[in-house]
Amino acid sequence: MEKFLFNPDWIIAVMTCVYVIATIVICIFNYKSAKACQEQVQEARKQFKDTNRAFITISFEVVRNGLMVLHIQNAGKSIAKNVCISVNQSFIDSLPHPDDRESFNSISGKIFLLGINQSIYLSLGSHTSYPDMKITELVCTITYQDIFETYTEETYIDLSAYSWKLLYNSPLDDIYCEIKKYNQNTKQIITILNAIKNKLSNS
Repeated sequence: MEKFLFNPDWIIAVMTCVYVIATIVICIFNYKSAKACQEQVQEARKQFKDTNRAFITISFEVVRNGLMVLHIQNAGKSIAKNVCISVNQSFIDSLPHPDDRESFNSISGKIFLLGINQSIYLSLGSHTSYPDMKITELVCTITYQDIFETYTEETYIDLSAYSWKLLYNSPLDDIYCEIKKYNQNTKQIITILNAIKNKLSNS
């Protein structure tokens, strides 16, 4: 037994097995480490792309004291190229005014560019024409490119959910109404003062 245990060939065989097992363990550890490092690099690239990509937003707004618009803005940090917008034709056909329908039809399918923080506005007409709109569901599909890749996104907007906004636009409207009332009151005071002045001049 002792002769077997102290046999040089046996010792070499055992050491070889230990070496092979250690090598396998090291390879597994290195593989996991490399995979984790690769995942970190991929995540860093993804975060960099998400932070610096072009990002076009589409929203419904009421501007200029009652004008309904579709606001298309590049809110990202890269220029959006080959921008192409399409809106469901059923919604376009429901717009009451021909000029607004023409505006949507003219931009549909056209290719253009949106710079960083650049915006375009598509008129939906006055808020007073909202009751005449038979279809209020708007589906806008937009395709664009930046330095990273090509994006295709779809935005769904139900204008009926914004009916409250058509009644009250913003605090600026309140200020405008107050200034208008002030001007009217000032004119009335001036008229009264002029009448008094004329009476005093004639007496």
